[in-house]
Amino acid sequence: MKSSGILVGILVLLFVLLAISSAVSAEEVTLTFQQGDGGAYSNTLGANVGAFFGGHDGSGQILHAHSVADLLIEYSYISFPDIIGTNPGQIPPGSAVEVANLTFTHAKAGTHETSLIQVTSSWDENTVDYGTRPTTSGVVGTIPAGSGTQVAGILSVMQAWVHGTATNYGLEIWPGWSQSSIDEAFYSDDGPIPALRPRLTVTFIPPLAPVEPSTWGKVKALYR
Repeated sequence: MKSSGILVGILVLLFVLLAISSAVSAEEVTLTFQQGDGGAYSNTLGANVGAFFGGHDGSGQILHAHSVADLLIEYSYISFPDIIGTNPGQIPPGSAVEVANLTFTHAKAGTHETSLIQVTSSWDENTVDYGTRPTTSGVVGTIPAGSGTQVAGILSVMQAWVHGTATNYGLEIWPGWSQSSIDEAFYSDDGPIPALRPRLTVTFIPPLAPVEPSTWGKVKALYR
């Protein structure tokens, strides 16, 4: 009787431990992506579109957001196309994204907030121009005015990308409208100093790997 009671106690303990292990949460992970940082998935795309002249620049060192007296002169696009995936160094689909910040460095002191707008169709940094510009849908963040480094939160759109409710086509950098001149400029992914290029920082909790539920019957079966 005594050995039987010990065996039952061991089985109960094993059952409890299995139940606890299946409920353990994954830990937070923070990844950064910046062109030139050596990361396998840090490839960044950027391009300027000249709305007034219809041209484009996909290899310039500056991303522009420029309007004068409600006349749009130039704006730009940016994308981190490889950040979501199942490989180490990527954000796994279905992750719980807690923080998503996009850091820009002003190439000159800025006087206006600049809008970040979700892009909803594909574009090519080598060919995009005013006539072939992608579709967009809504402001998802703002770059503060000022000088030096500024951080724009883009949590909502990052969550949508990671959960598959929107496709990651990147963001449009939009100057907005004003009767005065808005002329904001940020170092691009082709900027001369790697540390000043746009940097994306994402903190997330990866989805748990599927765990087969344990039952009392399965535990007892181990000792048959």
